Amino acid sequence: MKNYLSAFVFSVLLAGCSDGPKQELNLTIPSNLSAEAKSLVDASWPKVRAACPGLSVYASKIDFQTIEENFSYASSKEAERVSIVFKVKDNPSVVFGKYVANGHNCSFEVSRDGSQLSVPKSACASLCEDKTIDTSEYKKAI
Repeated sequence: MKNYLSAFVFSVLLAGCSDGPKQELNLTIPSNLSAEAKSLVDASWPKVRAACPGLSVYASKIDFQTIEENFSYASSKEAERVSIVFKVKDNPSVVFGKYVANGHNCSFEVSRDGSQLSVPKSACASLCEDKTIDTSEYKKAI
């Protein structure tokens, strides 16, 4: 009986340690975004979330900001992209790897053809991967 009671108490303690239900990141597509960009975001957002496990892990610590596209003024076809922008909350405990990311605006840039994700800051790339990333221009096929 003592073992059952100990197991019950241990289970209750473990249940109390959970963070509760995971928060999902929700996007609000701006009304002035082009139809092509909207379609690209709809198609690639699930791939971005799959490629960036840290977005789910740290969802409660980041806030969606906006979505932007540069199709009409990019310097080359290779530079055309849609940026999904989040702001990391300004909380000093938000550290990914060795990088302090608090207060950063993080752009998750999807190529116009939807095949590549770029994250231009190492702190934001570390958030994406949920591990230390040392490059300032992180790229990944999605």
